[in-house]
Amino acid sequence: MKIQEITNQISGLDGFNSAEPKEWEHGFLECKRQVLDLIRKSTQLYEVVFLEDDNGRYLLMELGEKSYDVVHESENEGYRNQWFKEAEIKEIDERYWAFAVPVDADES
Repeated sequence: MKIQEITNQISGLDGFNSAEPKEWEHGFLECKRQVLDLIRKSTQLYEVVFLEDDNGRYLLMELGEKSYDVVHESENEGYRNQWFKEAEIKEIDERYWAFAVPVDADES
């Protein structure tokens, strides 16, 4: 089962019968929110954009295993990874997280 299918199933679990949610229902809804947040964080991709001007953007790119550089995006011909998960960015350098920009699902 794909992550999106799981997310859709979890998102549909709001249908309680009573008008006033019971205490356990509040706990369930909070748990559901946390699970969806974890799924989003584990699947969301980011670009690390250090500079953006009229000439384009300078992005963090993986040149090889554990080798990274800041490169103008026009120099990436599809051979370099420029999309990272949150944990990957923070593993490279925590300070880079401040420059992370979410990648649209359509782009990835």
